[in-house]
Amino acid sequence: MHYIMLMKLRKKPDKATLQEIQKIKDKLEKNGGMLFFTLGGYDLIWHIRAKNEVSALKIALAFSKIASTETLPAVSIEDAAKLV
Repeated sequence: MHYIMLMKLRKKPDKATLQEIQKIKDKLEKNGGMLFFTLGGYDLIWHIRAKNEVSALKIALAFSKIASTETLPAVSIEDAAKLV
């Protein structure tokens, strides 16, 4: 399954925070996906692949010390078209 994780940092990012983000990203990169810094209401967005909601929750919890997260399940356009 695909998920979009929206993250808002708990404090202004500094060098230590960026290093922590990189460390978590490196550890979790096996799940695939991409991490982006963004402008607007969220600081980071990560497209991840996880086998289920529990796996996605584990990824969200990895960021819980540095960011609040909102995780959205995502469906491809092709899969959505099958539902119509």
